[in-house]
Amino acid sequence: MASNKRSSEYVKANDDRFGLRVSSKAPDCNKVNSLQCRFCIASGREEKVGAKRKPSTDVQGWIRPFRYDNIENHVFGQHPAKWAEYKLLDSSDDRKAFFDDVLVSFKNSIKAHFPSSSLGAEREMVFDIEKDIVDVIVGDMMFELSDDIIDNDPEDDMDEPPAFGSDAERNAVLHRRAQQSVLAKERALSLFKHVDGDEDADYAYCVTIPKSKTTVFQLAVRYVACGASFRMAANLLSCTYDVLHNPILRSCSRNDVSNFIRVVYAVNLQRMARHLRHSWAFSIALDSATHQSTSYLDLRFRIFLPAFYDIVNVHAATLPMFDQHTGEVMYKMVAAFLNVMCPVWTVCLLGISSDGARNMTGRVTGVVTRLSNAMHNECPLIRVWCGAHQLDLIMEYIMNSIVKERFFTTMIGFITHLTRQQNLIADMQTTCPRVVNRWLSTEKVIKWFKAHRPQLLAHIESKQPPFAPPRIWWVFVLAMHHFTSLTASTFRTIQGLSTLLDQQQAAFDDLVTSFIDDVGVIGPLSPEAIANLEVSEHVISGRYAVQLSSVREFVSGLASWVDSIVDEVDPVQRSDLWNDIALVYVTTCDRVSQLSSFRDADNNALANPSSLPPVLLHDLIKLSAAEFIRRARRHTYRLQHHYSVDHIDVIADEHKLLLHAYRSEPVLKQAIDGLDGRSSFKDGWSLIGSRFPNLMEFCGVLATIFPGTSTVESDFPILRWEKDNFRKSLSDFGLEGVMQSKQWTFLEQFEQ
Repeated sequence: MASNKRSSEYVKANDDRFGLRVSSKAPDCNKVNSLQCRFCIASGREEKVGAKRKPSTDVQGWIRPFRYDNIENHVFGQHPAKWAEYKLLDSSDDRKAFFDDVLVSFKNSIKAHFPSSSLGAEREMVFDIEKDIVDVIVGDMMFELSDDIIDNDPEDDMDEPPAFGSDAERNAVLHRRAQQSVLAKERALSLFKHVDGDEDADYAYCVTIPKSKTTVFQLAVRYVACGASFRMAANLLSCTYDVLHNPILRSCSRNDVSNFIRVVYAVNLQRMARHLRHSWAFSIALDSATHQSTSYLDLRFRIFLPAFYDIVNVHAATLPMFDQHTGEVMYKMVAAFLNVMCPVWTVCLLGISSDGARNMTGRVTGVVTRLSNAMHNECPLIRVWCGAHQLDLIMEYIMNSIVKERFFTTMIGFITHLTRQQNLIADMQTTCPRVVNRWLSTEKVIKWFKAHRPQLLAHIESKQPPFAPPRIWWVFVLAMHHFTSLTASTFRTIQGLSTLLDQQQAAFDDLVTSFIDDVGVIGPLSPEAIANLEVSEHVISGRYAVQLSSVREFVSGLASWVDSIVDEVDPVQRSDLWNDIALVYVTTCDRVSQLSSFRDADNNALANPSSLPPVLLHDLIKLSAAEFIRRARRHTYRLQHHYSVDHIDVIADEHKLLLHAYRSEPVLKQAIDGLDGRSSFKDGWSLIGSRFPNLMEFCGVLATIFPGTSTVESDFPILRWEKDNFRKSLSDFGLEGVMQSKQWTFLEQFEQ
């Protein structure tokens, strides 16, 4: 896509011409970077006659390079009356006074911050929604009869038809319930009104929240977002009215709240669908879990938004599975959902991330395999096995096969003793953390033991408990503290909402480098180099090795008391200690260095994962123009499906311009060189995104590939928290309502 010729650099005379204000400048060269509309600041946007939506209270801004035709369109369209007055002013002083004479600017007024502070200020909310979103997802996939008729017919508890009685009685019960189902569904979807006109129109439904209900709607959404059920939210609204006596808060039933949340779900899906279809590709992540005998399939989208230089990670749906959660069942649900959200998903779906479960990644019947087979031949699906899950498996192996015998047996016995020492607990003002079946809990326990070692040793000296650990055990605790601290930090780092695949791999590389630098691990080594090592002096695992003398030197540097303990034990114990510690570090280095998120059709590590071009600026400038084109060509069909046939050449040209700018502009070079693996996509590209918009969008879409399923798995603790043992009656749609309400305002901010 060629750069627009109507874009230009900053022209100072246009500040006076269009009523603009400089909002930021480059610190190095004092060049203007952004402008703001003074009409928005002083008087706000004007209301349009017959408009269904209230005007935005945001101040319009623009970043360099500036489109002055767009600026003129804004002031003419959003401030027609004020613009007409402003154009009649002749002198620059009069135009300056036009804004300075305003006593209280709009952005500082109560109206700007509280546009709905009273009934008279309320405005109706209007949302246009596509037919399939309402009919297929909201009306079918997420509709539950019990959710809408409960409490409306107290005489019917929705039990099974009577086991005894005539067929006529049984048929009468079933017929009555079928009628209830139809009426309940009509009532549940009553806010969705058909749009009269062409049946092929983009939006078949329109939802209008009248101005008398806007405040109730917003409060209900926020109450549900805090975890309230529909009935509880209605009661909270009633309590709010009792305190405030505001008439607009009266008369909100449980069914009203239920209908509001259906609107929230539909509007959220419509917003997601709009962004999915605007982008040339997107990615998803899947995971399933069972809670209170119900299986759930959780789906998340990752979408790039060029206007915000950012990648958004949004919850799409938590779908209950009442059938067996096989790969076929999950595929049908996901495919039906994607058919509504993005009808051309077989072209636009770029990547899918999952864990290693058989029903997810099975080579024949797994849901990922089925989705991959459904893709267009020219649009291969990039399959990702969660990096955090792989690291978790490595750590579980280390803990169970190496650490368990030396550490866990002694630790469990000592913890059992400590939990009964009430005087010690009172003196220390702390208790030992719980040990569960996760290695992360072990990291917390080891950290606690290291922090409270002096008090615990004093207790052992005075009480001589039978389960007291030997002194050499504390040396192993010290070595494991360093080990688990680094691995746990890496594990948490790669689970962020905005973590990229490149950043995840960089985190794994940094972990191995840390062990090499700290402990003295050497590798990766060739088979010949491994064969030449002295076996008695080294511990070897795969392509990595470490010398026992280096391990002792490393452990001796962790604390001053290590050498005194090590010197007093016999040589056999000392040798076993160094071997165990060495084996922990060298095995981890070997296994982590082999981690690969990209998987092939057999769920094996992909032979050539480097076929994707890098997406971060500091990596992109290291790629030659020819290599970039070779890697980008695999996405030609997807790009041509969304853009013109020569769009990939436009992207390649911008990459060449980036390389030239990096070599010829010292300021830009310094800024890019300051980036590293911890810098987010937005941190880097916000520096120069407006200069290379097509390259930025191309890299941004590639960056949407989920590095793992940790963000999907984070939805399940919310689910278990909301539907605990005291809220077993909470419906599946009630759970989904909480999820969608939590991201209502988040998705709203990305509406343009």
